[in-house]
Amino acid sequence: MKNHLKKISELTKGDLFEIGAEVVA
Repeated sequence: MKNHLKKISELTKGDLFEIGAEVVA
């Protein structure tokens, strides 16, 4: 369960980072 939540957290962070990069660009 912990590992699953960690994966979701990392995925969300990656998505936010990509969105932020697009906004800056």
